[in-house]
Amino acid sequence: MNTLFVDVIIPLAIPRTLTYRVPQNLQDYVGVGKRVIVQLGKKKMYTAIIKETHQQAPKDYQAKYLDGVLDESPILGKHQLKFWN
Repeated sequence: MNTLFVDVIIPLAIPRTLTYRVPQNLQDYVGVGKRVIVQLGKKKMYTAIIKETHQQAPKDYQAKYLDGVLDESPILGKHQLKFWN
């Protein structure tokens, strides 16, 4: 199975999306518009929204694993994602 990555929008003043690696056991559950739990820094956990899924590892940093998927189906559509972005 290929390694899957997600770009997420975190509700902080960060000028870009961040990329996280998806653990094998969660690959069937991720999708654009779903909320996920991610770690930012050493101890902070945040709820983020998946903007994109892909197989490209980030070049500037080692991607952390996302910690969980909160939604069974997407809670945001294309228009809402545009707003969050």
